[in-house]
Amino acid sequence: MLFDGKVQDVIRGTDEGWTVGSVTMSSGDSDDELFVSFRNEYSLAKLNGKTVAIVPDLLFILDRETGEAITAETLRYGQRVKVIGVAATEEMRSEQALEVIGPKASKILEPFVRLEDLAWNGEQ
Repeated sequence: MLFDGKVQDVIRGTDEGWTVGSVTMSSGDSDDELFVSFRNEYSLAKLNGKTVAIVPDLLFILDRETGEAITAETLRYGQRVKVIGVAATEEMRSEQALEVIGPKASKILEPFVRLEDLAWNGEQ
């Protein structure tokens, strides 16, 4: 689990048929803030400005009470959520795959860093 909090702001639009935008979430227990950008799918998560997950690793935003997935199209202010990250398979992390489904393909300027190699230590 990367974050447990409340949706504070959603910015959403379309670009060449893609749903693009970002969501900012805050934690009720601390001053932590999670920023997630999306391009149809969640593609980058930053906890207090530090990257904690990036494509092709997977990001899911779930309803805190039901565990149901919340899509980028249905995010809204006030939702109570949990955000989890799941490591992609090694095939999806290959140089060839990264050209097609990595950060550059999602118009992210950061390089890919494996979820488990990021300096996030599980504490918020």
